[in-house]
Amino acid sequence: MTPLIKRILLAILNLLGIVGLGTILAGRVWTGVIQMILALIAFALSLGPLIWLAGELGTTAEDLASVSDRIQTLPLDTLLFVTGLSLLGVILFFINWTWSGFTTGAKHQSPPPLKRDAEITETC
Repeated sequence: MTPLIKRILLAILNLLGIVGLGTILAGRVWTGVIQMILALIAFALSLGPLIWLAGELGTTAEDLASVSDRIQTLPLDTLLFVTGLSLLGVILFFINWTWSGFTTGAKHQSPPPLKRDAEITETC
């Protein structure tokens, strides 16, 4: 497999699969682990408050009819807090997802050492 095809496959895995997994397979273990942890935090931030709100509003079919009435009874600061946390989670996930697209390439290798003066004069 050529390096270009490998890099493309790792990017697809990283962007469409589990964020950070392609980075780990590319050899950047700590960066990939950080990306996975950030993805889990972003997931919890984006869905956690919404799940809490759904629990507060009721989840049965009979309860859904009066959801708009119950939303209006919730304090505005509670709704803004829930919305803000969810939006923060979505933004964090998007930034992390974008970052993962740039880290799937193999680790950069250092350039070869420079030749010494004696080696340079021998070759000339």
